[in-house]
Amino acid sequence: VGTVEVCKERCMNYDHVLFFSSIAEVDNIMDMDETLKTKSEHEKITREIEQHLKDKTLLTFALSSDSCQLCDKCTYPRGCRHLELMHPCIESHGIVVANLIEKNMMDYYLGEHMVIWFSMIFYKES
Repeated sequence: VGTVEVCKERCMNYDHVLFFSSIAEVDNIMDMDETLKTKSEHEKITREIEQHLKDKTLLTFALSSDSCQLCDKCTYPRGCRHLELMHPCIESHGIVVANLIEKNMMDYYLGEHMVIWFSMIFYKES
């Protein structure tokens, strides 16, 4: 994704940002396989919101929770095969999610059966 400075500049290029979360239920939050399986639905929601903004002729840039999981084998460092679908990790851009959660009075933990995923969509007039 580049250096933190490059990432910060990329984000600061936008006038607005939407920070949101989605919640998924799991049997055991400590089961990483089960937990990570719930991320695809959050990514779908992120793409839908991003598309809605694009349909309003806004320019967008989306970041999401955790690392990308689109491909079984990543093509890094040669480049991404799915740039239109891939959402880099929020924290890879130097943004501390825990600070945003606290600042916006959001929940980070809802118990051992709930997973909370976060996304940010930067947007501006085209």
